Amino acid sequence: MEYIPAVFKAVSVTFSGLAMWIGANGVFRPTSFAAGFGIPIDNTGKAPRGGDRTQHQSATSEPTTRAYVRLMGIRELATGVILALFARQGKWDEMATILVTIGVLVAGTDGLFLARVAGRTDLGVFHALPGGMIALLSGLFLWQRT
Repeated sequence: MEYIPAVFKAVSVTFSGLAMWIGANGVFRPTSFAAGFGIPIDNTGKAPRGGDRTQHQSATSEPTTRAYVRLMGIRELATGVILALFARQGKWDEMATILVTIGVLVAGTDGLFLARVAGRTDLGVFHALPGGMIALLSGLFLWQRT
């Protein structure tokens, strides 16, 4: 199991870069970022026609949805930057602790909500499975160090 530290470091640095890229997409491309979570955002920017109240509510909440999605992107970007800084400083235990937490709580919750609430099992697995694998690898890294 002496290969675990090298694999963990490679995966965690890769995850850091991907988190920054995904976060930047959330900030600058909120519509496509939101689609990855099963959240449709109207890309037309047009006001609704007629008196359809549901359509009106959806259209008026669209700027709020975009703002919230951008905030999600900033948080993802910040996570990537923090992980990159820890990697640069050689703080691998701290990085592993964060990745276990993110892998279980964040990716697990994303997967659960996408599968059960949004009815998108495909997106749920897409979010939860890699997060679980990263959490497992990070946990093995920490366990091996003790």
